[in-house]
Amino acid sequence: MGSPTDAATTGMWVRGDPIGTAAQPEDDHTPTPGVNCWFTGQGTAGGAVGEMDVDGGATTLNSATYNCTGYDYVYVNYWRWYSNNAGSNPGTNTMPVEVSFNNGSTWVALETVSENAGAWVEKTFRLNDFGTPTTQVKFRWVARDLTGAVVEAALDDFRIYGVRCAVANPADLNGDGIVNGADLGILLGNWGTPGPGDLNGDGVVNG
Repeated sequence: MGSPTDAATTGMWVRGDPIGTAAQPEDDHTPTPGVNCWFTGQGTAGGAVGEMDVDGGATTLNSATYNCTGYDYVYVNYWRWYSNNAGSNPGTNTMPVEVSFNNGSTWVALETVSENAGAWVEKTFRLNDFGTPTTQVKFRWVARDLTGAVVEAALDDFRIYGVRCAVANPADLNGDGIVNGADLGILLGNWGTPGPGDLNGDGVVNG
C-alpha cells in the first residue's frame, strides 16, 4: 500500500470485508466463502456515503513484482469497483491502472477508469500489447480525489496467467493433432503435385 507521491488524508487502501455504502461494495467479488478484498477506506455501519472515501489526493495500491517470462503471451485479469458519481463534484475524477516492466521505474497505462458501474467489473489485458513481459512486472491502482467528489475503489480476484502456443506440425496434413495413416493417404493422393504434402516446400509432393 502507498506511494511516496500519495497525498490522500482518508480512504487509503485497506484489505478486509468492506462495509457497504451507496458508493462502496458491501461484498467482495469472490463467490462464497470469500469475504476479503482491497478497498479504499473502512467506514462505520450506517455511516455517511463519504465518511471514509478518498479525500485530499491519491492513494496507491501496488502489486508484488512478478516474473512473467517464459510464455508466448501473458494476461492480467482482475475485478474492480469504482465510484465517482456522488459528492459536490461528481464525475470529475479517474483511477489510473498501470503496469511496469522494470519494477516500477516507469509505468504504462492499462486503463483509466471513469465509469460508475455500481458493480464489480471484470477486466483482462494482454501484457504483450503494452510491452515485453520481463522478470520485473508490477501493477498499480491509483484512486484519487482531486476535486472534492466521493471516490471509492476496490480490487478483487487479481490473477496473471501465461500462454504457450503449440508449434504446428507440418506433417499433420488433416490437422487432427497427430501424424498417422490419414495424413499419409493425403500425401500419397497428392504425389507428384504441388498440393498438400509438400513438407520441404520444394513445390512438389515427392520422396
